[in-house]
Parts: sequence; structure tokens; C-alpha cells
Amino acid sequence: MEIKDLNQETIIKISFPDEEEIEDDTHRIFLGLDCLKEYFLDLGLDPEEISDAMAFFCVSRFCMESKDLEFARQRVNAFLEIGLERSLEEKKKLDDSSDIHQADFFSVFLDPSNKPTVQ
Repeated sequence: MEIKDLNQETIIKISFPDEEEIEDDTHRIFLGLDCLKEYFLDLGLDPEEISDAMAFFCVSRFCMESKDLEFARQRVNAFLEIGLERSLEEKKKLDDSSDIHQADFFSVFLDPSNKPTVQ
């Protein structure tokens, strides 16, 4: 793997984002993380490995910085629930707008009304 510096466009997106694009500090952090993810993708890293590493790092740092580990555990569980709900809704939108023969295999198990297709 060839290591390269962050390109100027990525640095500008992280350091000086379009302020009209930013809703709050949380949105600013999400934008920065998304830029870093794109950088790692440009390096040719596996998207699943990037997401796994980012998730592990964020959860670990959150727990380490929390004074109350039970509170941290509850927050992580709440984040997981919200994230799963959003992902499910996005997958449903994608499946509804795509060809039935190209439907997401995973969604068949999430929604009992979905029927498997023959390809």
C-alpha cells in the first residue's frame, strides 16, 4: 500500500468546511470523519475494515473518557439502536427504489413481507 499525504481538498474540507453546510459541532465531527474515511478508501483500504476500526476506536474512546461506565454502556446501546433504525430505513428506501431482482439479501430477513427472488 502506498501511503500518501492527505490531499489539499481533504484538509480544506476538515479544517475549513462550508459553514453553511454545518448544522452544529456534531455535524462538523461527522463531516471530518467522513473525509477521513474517504482518504482511507483512496488508499485502497477495505471499506469494512475502515468502518470496523472507526467503530471500535470511537466506542473505546467514548468509554475510556466516561467517568461512569454504566452510563457509557447505556449511551452506546442507545447509539446502536438509533444507528440500526436509521440503517434499516435507508436500506428500505434503497430496496424500494431498486429493481426487485437486485434487492438486498439482508432485507429479506428484516421485513417478513419481503420474498426472496430468483436470480
